[in-house]
Amino acid sequence: MAIVELKHVDLLVHSSVENEVAAEIQRLGFCEPISLIGEEDRSSHASKVRLYDERLSDVRFILRFLEPYYQGKEDKIAWLLGERPKRRWEELVGSENQLVLQDLSQRLRSIERRMTELRSELSNLQAQKTLLKRLNGFPYPLAIISGTDTLSAQIGTIGVEDIPPLLDLLKSRLDPQKCEWFIAPPQGKDKDTLVVILYLKELEPSVAEISEKCKLSSVELPRELKGKVENEIRGIDEKEEKLLSEREGLELEIQNAAEHYIPAVRELHDYYTTLKDRYQALSEGRHSDQTSFLSFWVPLPCIDLFKQKLARWSDMMEMGIYDPLPDEEPPIILTNPRFIQPFEPLTTLYGLPAYGGVDPTPHMSPYFCLFFGFCLGDGVYGIALALLSTYALLRYDVKGGLKRFLTLFLLCGLSSVVIGALTGSWAGNAIDAFSILRPLKPLKDAVMIGDPTSDPLSFLAVALALGIVQILYGLSLAFVDAWRKGDHLGAVGDKGSWIVLIVGLLLWGGEAMGYLGGALGIAGKVLAIAGAITIVATQGRTRKNPLVKTLVGLISLYNITSYLGDTLSYSRLLALGMASAVVGMIINTLSGLLSGIPLVGPILGVCLFIMGHIFSLAVNALGAFVHSLRLQYVEFFSKFYSASGRPFRPLCYEMRYISLVDEEIK
Repeated sequence: MAIVELKHVDLLVHSSVENEVAAEIQRLGFCEPISLIGEEDRSSHASKVRLYDERLSDVRFILRFLEPYYQGKEDKIAWLLGERPKRRWEELVGSENQLVLQDLSQRLRSIERRMTELRSELSNLQAQKTLLKRLNGFPYPLAIISGTDTLSAQIGTIGVEDIPPLLDLLKSRLDPQKCEWFIAPPQGKDKDTLVVILYLKELEPSVAEISEKCKLSSVELPRELKGKVENEIRGIDEKEEKLLSEREGLELEIQNAAEHYIPAVRELHDYYTTLKDRYQALSEGRHSDQTSFLSFWVPLPCIDLFKQKLARWSDMMEMGIYDPLPDEEPPIILTNPRFIQPFEPLTTLYGLPAYGGVDPTPHMSPYFCLFFGFCLGDGVYGIALALLSTYALLRYDVKGGLKRFLTLFLLCGLSSVVIGALTGSWAGNAIDAFSILRPLKPLKDAVMIGDPTSDPLSFLAVALALGIVQILYGLSLAFVDAWRKGDHLGAVGDKGSWIVLIVGLLLWGGEAMGYLGGALGIAGKVLAIAGAITIVATQGRTRKNPLVKTLVGLISLYNITSYLGDTLSYSRLLALGMASAVVGMIINTLSGLLSGIPLVGPILGVCLFIMGHIFSLAVNALGAFVHSLRLQYVEFFSKFYSASGRPFRPLCYEMRYISLVDEEIK
C-alpha cells in the first residue's frame, strides 16, 4: 500500500547491440527512458523517429478514411471492451512486407479528393435544379437573360407581399412594347419568389429604380444555363445520374479496400508505433561512434529480472544502478493489494502523489465503496450493477483501466446490495407495492434495520458521523505524514491541534445533549480548550511580531467553520439514497396504476416497471459515482493529500489494435 521505489539505471551499450537491448527493454515493459539531452542534441536515431512518424501519418489517414466503411467480423462489444486479435511479431513484419503503404495512401488520397469534388459538383447541380424549378414556365431560352447588344435582363427574388407594388410600377413606368416580365408563382409557404425582367437597354435607369423601390434582390444565373428551362433540368438530371454512378463506384472501391486492407493497416499502426517508441527511447540517450549511454527508471522489485534479461549482453554492456538524486523527480507507480487496485484509477483521475508521499488509494477505497452503496442504496440496482460488471469481466478479454473500472463497479454494486438490504430497498418498495412479491416481505424485514424515507434524521446522523470519521482520518494521515518527514511542530500545530479540538467539541456537545456521561463532557472541554490554545500558539509561528502571531492564531480558529461545512457536505449521502428510493417508489406506483387498465394494462405496467428502473439505475448510479468521488476529492483529499506526481510511462508495446503474443522481439 505505497508508492513503488524506483532505481536510476544507467547503461553503456556497444552500438552494435543497442537495438537488441532496446527491444528487450521494450518487451519487459517496466523501464521509463530518462532524457539526457535537449531537442537540439538529438542523435541520428531521431531520423528513424521521423521516418516512422511519416509512415504513421499515412497509416492514420488510411484508417480515418476507410474505417467508416469497414464492416469486419469482430464482436463490436468485445472490441469496445478491449478484446483484440492476437498476433506474433513475425506477422507484423510480414504485414509491412506485403503492403505497399505509400501507393495505397496516394490512391486513397486521390479518391478522397475526387469524392470531395463529386460532393461539390452534386451540390452545385442541386442548387441549379432548385433555381430552374422556380423558373418553370419561363418561355424563352435562358441565354436571353445574359443579354444582347440591345436587350438587358434582370433576375432576382422579391417578397411575396411586394409583388403587387412591383406589378403596379412595371405597368405604370415602363412601355410594354419595350419590356416584358416573368414572375414565378409562389409555391406553398414561400416567402419570396423569382422575377425576371427583360427590357431594352434604354430602360435600364427606370428598371434599376423600380428594383430598388421594390427591394428586388439580384440572383446570378450560372453562365452554363442557356437552353430552355425543361431542357436544362433534363441535362442536370443526366449529369447527376452520371456523377452518382461514379460516386457509387468509388464507394464500392472504398468498401472493398476497407475490407481488404484495414486488418493489415491496423497491424502496421501498432508495428510502427512500437518501432517509433523504441527509437524515441534511443534518441533520448547520448551516443558516440561505438557506444550509447542510456538511462532508465526501473522499479526496485523488477531490478533482478532486468539484470537477468540483459545478462546475455554483459560482455557488450556496462550497467550502473543508483538511488534517485535529491534533485530528480522519479515517476509514480502505485502498488496496492489486488482488492484495492480497482480504486487506483480514481486516484489517477485526481492526480498522482509526489514520490515518497502518501498514496491515498487504500485510505479512500473503503469510504468510496461505502458511500456509493449509501447513494445508490438499492439491492436490486446493486445486483444488476454487479451482474453486468461480472458478465463483462468473464465474457470479454478486458484489460487495463477498463478492467479496474468494471471491478470497481462490481464492488460498489455489492456495497449497494448490502445497504439496500439494511434499508429494505429492493427496486424501491417493490416488495411492498406488488402482491406477487409479498412472500418475500418477511425475509426483507428480517435484515432491515431502518428506512431512510420514514426516519431520515437517524440516517442523516449516520451520514454526518461517517463524514466526521473520514475528516478526522484524513487529518490523522496528514499528522503521520508530517511527523514521518520530521516536521513535528507542523504535525502537532497544523493537524494534531485540530484533531484534538474537533474531538473535544464532539465530546462536549454529546455531553450537553445528554448522550454522554459527565466525565466525557469534562474531557471534551479539556481537549477543546487544549486544541484551541495549540492552534492559537502555533498558527502564527512564521511571524516575528508576538501580537501578530497571537492575532493570526485567533483568526485561525475561524477555520472550524470549514470543517463544519465539510461535515455537512456528507448529508448528500442521505439525499441521494432517498432520491433512489423515492424514484423507485414513484415508478412502482405508476406501474401499479397502469396494471389496472383492462387488457393492455399488465403489459404496459411491466414495461414501465422494467424501463423505469433501468433509467433509475443509470441515473442514480451516475449520481452515486460522481458524489461519492466528490466527497473523496474535496472533503477527504484536501486534509492530507498533495497530487504533484507524474505518471510512470515505460517503454512498452502501445498496442491499440492487436494483442501481441509475448515473445522475444528483434
